[in-house]
Amino acid sequence: MLKQVKNKILALKKVAGIELTFLSESTFLINCIILEVEKGKAVITKTYYNLKTISALKGEISENTPVAMVINGKGVIQKRTSTISAGLPSDIFPGINPNDFLFQYFEGFDTPEIAVIRKI
Repeated sequence: MLKQVKNKILALKKVAGIELTFLSESTFLINCIILEVEKGKAVITKTYYNLKTISALKGEISENTPVAMVINGKGVIQKRTSTISAGLPSDIFPGINPNDFLFQYFEGFDTPEIAVIRKI
């Protein structure tokens, strides 16, 4: 799996990764890394840490650069599940209204997982 990820990254010239970490309902921090391919290897060309506004990244990432974003912190729940089915997320979180939340399903190292955050 890691080889496939490496091959996909190396097929691109430049990518950006952004981590948005909620500290509370109204505050967050942003970390960003920009990778470029040089001589067949991914090289970190820029890093940004503990930014307090998204506008701090304005002009730093070109519009044709692919971006991967991770949302962490307060209010984000990640849970392992035995399977991914049409009944999720109600199977895992009984009594919730699925329309009030955003969900992402993904394969963990050995089991499927679900990440949940309330819509604003």
